[in-house]
Amino acid sequence: MKKILLTCTLLGGIASANAQCFIGGSAGISYYNEIFSSAFLPTIGYEIDDKWAVGMGIGFETYDEESAFDLMPFLRYNVWNNETIFFDLKAEDNIYINDGTTAQNIGIAPSLRCRFAERWEAAADVGFLGVNICDGESNFDFSAKSTNLLLSIFYKF
Repeated sequence: MKKILLTCTLLGGIASANAQCFIGGSAGISYYNEIFSSAFLPTIGYEIDDKWAVGMGIGFETYDEESAFDLMPFLRYNVWNNETIFFDLKAEDNIYINDGTTAQNIGIAPSLRCRFAERWEAAADVGFLGVNICDGESNFDFSAKSTNLLLSIFYKF
């Protein structure tokens, strides 16, 4: 047991030597099927290495005169980068809680990131492919998010 614990501690230390934490947030607006919505989602995350990152967003969303509390854990994989522009795939699980009703979106979201200063990045989710679960019913969801743009700013430390 001690050997396993020591090995896990050493591997965690090696992985964290190249890792960076990031904080930031997203703000977005949407107008789709005559419904206006807005969202604010502060985010904290951890870059494990050049390819992988994990994080959590917790925020608030309003839509069609209603509001919801949002939780968004995610796993991000960097598919392509040229040191300034990045193309990511994010596996995310958006959970919306409103008056005891819970809705959930589980899927993959392509994202574009741009480093505009040494420690600052901007990002935009440009689509979603996954499943929407609401009131016990699940529906396939695919969108290019032309009507639903979510912009994010992150600071790495």
